[in-house]
Amino acid sequence: MMTIFKRWLRTSLLLSSCGLLVAGCGEMTAPARLEAAADSRWVVDVAASRIGFSSSFAGSPVRGGFKRWQANIAFDPARPERSTVDVDIELGSVATGTDEMDASLLGPDWFQVAVAPVAHFRSTAFRHVAGEWYEVTGNLSLRGVTQAVGFPVRIMLDGDHASANGSFTINRSLFGVGQGQWRDGGSVPLEVQVAIDIRALRASAARQGAPQTAAAHDVPAASTAEAPVDDYHPTPAFPGQTRAPAPAAPSRYKVTVLASGLERPWALAFLPDGCVLITERPGRMRILRTDGTLSAPLAGVPTVKAIAAEGLHDVVLDPDFARNRRIYFSYFAPLEHDKPPVLQDWIAWLSLPAGQHEKQPFGRERVASAELSADGTRLENVRVISEGGNRRLVFAPDGTLFIAAAPPAGGGIPVDMEPQLTGNSYGKVLRIRPDGTIPPDNPFVGKPGIMPSIYALGLRDMEGAAIDPRTGKLWTLEHGPRGGDEINIVEPGRNYGFPVISYGREYSGALINNGKTAAPGFEQPRYFWTPSIAPSGMAFYTGSLFPEWRGSLFVGALGGKRLIRLALDGDRVLTE
Repeated sequence: MMTIFKRWLRTSLLLSSCGLLVAGCGEMTAPARLEAAADSRWVVDVAASRIGFSSSFAGSPVRGGFKRWQANIAFDPARPERSTVDVDIELGSVATGTDEMDASLLGPDWFQVAVAPVAHFRSTAFRHVAGEWYEVTGNLSLRGVTQAVGFPVRIMLDGDHASANGSFTINRSLFGVGQGQWRDGGSVPLEVQVAIDIRALRASAARQGAPQTAAAHDVPAASTAEAPVDDYHPTPAFPGQTRAPAPAAPSRYKVTVLASGLERPWALAFLPDGCVLITERPGRMRILRTDGTLSAPLAGVPTVKAIAAEGLHDVVLDPDFARNRRIYFSYFAPLEHDKPPVLQDWIAWLSLPAGQHEKQPFGRERVASAELSADGTRLENVRVISEGGNRRLVFAPDGTLFIAAAPPAGGGIPVDMEPQLTGNSYGKVLRIRPDGTIPPDNPFVGKPGIMPSIYALGLRDMEGAAIDPRTGKLWTLEHGPRGGDEINIVEPGRNYGFPVISYGREYSGALINNGKTAAPGFEQPRYFWTPSIAPSGMAFYTGSLFPEWRGSLFVGALGGKRLIRLALDGDRVLTE
């Protein structure tokens, strides 16, 4: 379900695809052909050619490129009007300098590839402007919409070498954003900048064995060149903390679709009668019935403020649900007299210094309880039990409620010290009673300057949380910035270090705190990933259908649309 998040980042920077020769911003390489109208031919230096993008916002831009694209270019410097450009880009081949999950800042509509998986540019005119500069005009087709676009390109010839460089901007207004397929105009960036850089060598020189090139016939139209793999491999603190081996034998299973047509579904709660309660991030709850049908949205859900990754999140059942029909859910609520959220304002809020977010709130992070009506059509007796906490909810064996509270964070936003500040809930695990009161045995009760609901701190964006059925301890799954996704076993009063220590990096690629991964007084993660898997939900398997899975920990990974099974020996990961 959470794979919807992933599709964002992969699909739009495409807009940048208006591109044909494009490059610079990203690190992606791709095959192409450059041919001269004269009797000599040009072939592309694949390792040196790039097509990339930079999406601009109020905050730091998200940059990246495409791993799979094709460009066919015929260029005649004597008669440029005969030159042509033809480019295809696979929308699902996006790679960025940030975790794809954090492209939520750009909005899911921008990245949808379901309508059309490939963007096309076809030139209609190639005009010499002055010196080495030319103007290329043509038609860009993106998600079923075709628009005329144009941009300048500088083509330089130096003996056996040629290069084409340029840049241009694509504004969302070209594609009727906010209409039809582009449902939510507020979730789409204002513009995408494209930079281009294609390098080529004369075919005759390539045949003589010049390095780092390939002849045009060696690069068939359907071939691709993959992006370099992220090479950041921080040293683990103990063996088995990362990159566990695969199991000796794969499991056999079948996947069955239970429901479709949901909009950004976020969480599930399994009801005693076999039905499933589902939250949709824009602010709806539905019930998946045992006959496979979906209910209408439940009445009585509080007003939700949906912006980027914020909205309606987790839902869990009271341990005594069969008797009291009570549920608990987390959501982002609007302020009093609030206006519809605007993406640029949201990013500006994310960019506030640590300690200022709660002083200048953009919305209210809340946990509420309610009763599901006997006929399953509405919520009744809704009551807010916690101000603060907007991600996962988990009941502890003693009946208290854990709240995994994420800090303000996102792609391109530099990490800050919010998880270490003890006067707010950001980057903390909170522990409350079901009625919202504070358990007296919480580790920081009575300590000045520390919220009494805090159970543990120094965590980041916790997208998964589950109780270990063997020990009763809380495990959390944390989305790092650029890498450094973590599994932690949460103990009361402990500090898990972020961002003083981290196995991830800043979105820019810079090291966090000089790359420090361990320090006295800070806990180590039980397991971590670099590069990022973009984690989502987490659950321990206790069923009987797959005996070899019993005791395994399952982790959702938006990166690559994967479901990861971790085989455990106690709290040690054996295989992944």
